[in-house]
Amino acid sequence: MAGRILAYCCILAVLALTAGCSGNPSGAQLTGVSVTPTTVNFETNAPFFVPTTATAQLTATGTYTNGKNGTIYYQNITDQVVWSSSITAVATVNSAGLVSPAGCGITTINAAGGNGGLIATASVTVCEQSGSGAGSLTSLKVVAPPQGVSNRGDKAQFIALGTYAGSNATEDVTSKVSWSTSDARVATVDAAGLVTLTASCSDLGSGPEATITAVAPGSSLTGAASFVVGACGASSGSTLMVDQAGEGSGKVVSNPGEISCRGGEGCIGNFALNRPVTLTATPDPGSVFGGFSASCAPVVPDPSGCPANLREDGVKSCTCLTPAPNAAAVGAIFNTGH
Repeated sequence: MAGRILAYCCILAVLALTAGCSGNPSGAQLTGVSVTPTTVNFETNAPFFVPTTATAQLTATGTYTNGKNGTIYYQNITDQVVWSSSITAVATVNSAGLVSPAGCGITTINAAGGNGGLIATASVTVCEQSGSGAGSLTSLKVVAPPQGVSNRGDKAQFIALGTYAGSNATEDVTSKVSWSTSDARVATVDAAGLVTLTASCSDLGSGPEATITAVAPGSSLTGAASFVVGACGASSGSTLMVDQAGEGSGKVVSNPGEISCRGGEGCIGNFALNRPVTLTATPDPGSVFGGFSASCAPVVPDPSGCPANLREDGVKSCTCLTPAPNAAAVGAIFNTGH
């Protein structure tokens, strides 16, 4: 009987030691907190945040030190720390350490233990582009045609151009932003930035009548430009403007030959309404062509013979074709060379 009692006591002792190594043994104090992983990247193929179900699990580990014998113990305390995000507009974290992206940017996730006296962190980046040298969007510009439309149903093409951190590269983002109008009774705007006059010119007079705004999804970046109503009875021809953007430079010419554009000069031409107009870009030495805006469709194969080394990756042609609506802006992007 005494042997059984002794054996039983030995088993209890072993169990107590085992529990003490993995848990919080009597006399041990929390002396440190760590978080793994320490960095999380939610990569995308676009500079804008797109709602997603992707998540990342963070784990908090506590370091306990026994004040009597100096023994160190480690324990998973993910459900015991207080989790928080420094910028919840970028990413949120729940009480179990599960991180969910909310918008483009960088935030710090904190895990606080020991009544808040011990804090470990992890860095979370959202919208870092996979396989790209460009960072997140840093500026957004809306470009409006130079001449107002006059008749109900007339159309004006607006475009949006974005600049990125790191490389300072400029891209057309017309089809990626969210468009809105300040007054739908005056004009509407579709997802491609095409604005339609909905009011009668005689009811409005001439001058700016509505503001057209573009918003980058998942970001606070916005751009805006005025929608202008021209004088009643004005010509219903087409006015086309080429807006050169980017840190590089080059020349754009049109066919028919109303436009010969360099550095913002000679970049406006008047054409017959809905008559197709071809634009051709030629980058200067040290520059590469970054493409036309979505308002001008690329012509493939490229009749200009523009070689690949003068075009950015993904740009298939230095020539584009636009149907020339009542008023239109076309972006021509020239970035610095590779």
